[in-house]
Amino acid sequence: MSRITSVFSFILIVFIILQGCHHFSKKDTGYEFTDPAVKKKVEMLEKQLENTPNDINKRIELAKLFLSENMILNAITEFDKVLQEEPESADILLFQAYSYTQLIKPELFKSESLLTKALEIQPRNADAHLNLAHVLGKLGKEEQSIDEFNNAIEFTGDPTTLISAHLGLMAAYTRKGELGKADMEFEKAYEIYPGISDIIKRGKFETFTLPPKIFLGDDDIHPSNEARIELLLKEIEKLSGEKDEEVD
Repeated sequence: MSRITSVFSFILIVFIILQGCHHFSKKDTGYEFTDPAVKKKVEMLEKQLENTPNDINKRIELAKLFLSENMILNAITEFDKVLQEEPESADILLFQAYSYTQLIKPELFKSESLLTKALEIQPRNADAHLNLAHVLGKLGKEEQSIDEFNNAIEFTGDPTTLISAHLGLMAAYTRKGELGKADMEFEKAYEIYPGISDIIKRGKFETFTLPPKIFLGDDDIHPSNEARIELLLKEIEKLSGEKDEEVD
């Protein structure tokens, strides 16, 4: 048995337990900001939009700020206004689909529809395939989910997208009882980032669904691999902390 396989076997029980832990504390709406700087920026943008309501860039920025504060319904409202002006924007469809998955009661069918539309516009969008794979998995459409994870792998060279897709396949195959295939997917993720084994052993597996790549910033549509890895690790710590609060 290889060292990687031994690690996989060791963490498998932890992973199966974590499959049932999907809920993290969040708020859908309201103005309870955690960051005063974000609150100030939101107030400024809202005032500016009163005078220039069709300013798409400011509207997107406002929506992203709401999303960053987990004010999900506020974000959805703003993304809807953007889509009224730019209905064929795959990036905004991806953002909106992600937003619907972040509601306390996720609207998965709505998210599936938005992601499907995004892929009609950009068939090779790896982030859309990845997010659709996760949504389909949560809807119990396992085979379709597996297909979408493989599509994400085919259309990306981004390391965190690859890690996310391989771990998603690991999850899908584990649920199907195909542990040999699950082992192979873990090995592929491990080859990209060996620290993934420690992440899983620390009970932080529920972090492989990342925000769309463009969430990193207005001027960083295609961030470096280092930036994506940094975002992955930040999401790991963030979600782990939220899970610990729920347990407490």
